[in-house]
Amino acid sequence: MDKLDKKIFGTLFFSIFAAVTGAGIVVPLLPVYAWLGAVGTLPDAFLVLVPLGAVAGAALAIGNALVDVDRDRAAQTPTPAVALGPTRAWRALASLHSVVSAVALASLLLLGGSGPGILIALAGVIVSWGGVFLDRGESAAIRERGWELQAVGVAMLAAGWVLAIADGGR
Repeated sequence: MDKLDKKIFGTLFFSIFAAVTGAGIVVPLLPVYAWLGAVGTLPDAFLVLVPLGAVAGAALAIGNALVDVDRDRAAQTPTPAVALGPTRAWRALASLHSVVSAVALASLLLLGGSGPGILIALAGVIVSWGGVFLDRGESAAIRERGWELQAVGVAMLAAGWVLAIADGGR
């Protein structure tokens, strides 16, 4: 492994680790807490939701780092977007969102999700991908709107997923 590969691997590992152990762990655990409080047990479907929430958290962390990449580079602040460069960071962001979108929607079909939650989840995927594409923008203001759309889209996807699984009886 050459020096650049180690740097990229280290940055991606740090992003995922930070998303999982920092504030990023709160987002995927909110539905778990709500479901436990309402029902008392967790359905098997949550074995998909919680790890997927961690991946979504890593995507949001990279998207947020892209917002400030110019300022962070000037200040020599080590962030995933600075270490990877904007193009590679965007590719990592798009790859993580691809995984989240594909696994969430496929799991809804495989686990028998039904009802309006499916439409909410699908709308969340569309909104988050709108944000992913805005994160390629030249200005920090456009990238910030992109990150905001990603956050709202991921929240819609999660809420829709939980609703569809609940409506499907899982």
